Amino acid sequence: MHPGLRHFRHFLTGLAGLLLAGAASASGTIDPALAQRLASGAGPHDVIVTFKNVADASALAGIGANFVALHELPMAGARLTTAQVETVRN
Repeated sequence: MHPGLRHFRHFLTGLAGLLLAGAASASGTIDPALAQRLASGAGPHDVIVTFKNVADASALAGIGANFVALHELPMAGARLTTAQVETVRN
């Protein structure tokens, strides 16, 4: 498999995998495929994080995450370690 396609597949798994309902107020939902990847290694994992408000995406900077926030939607694409996923999830 072409390396770029593998990266894109991992990104899509993360995209489908990590949907968080709030920056820190509620435990998030993780797709079973991503949960399996989290259990098998420390990452990094390419994920999409959703928030209640666009401004909440800045909370990812507080955990040292590499991310790109969307301007109009309360979402960010991020490359997170397993520990960072757990921090954001809780």
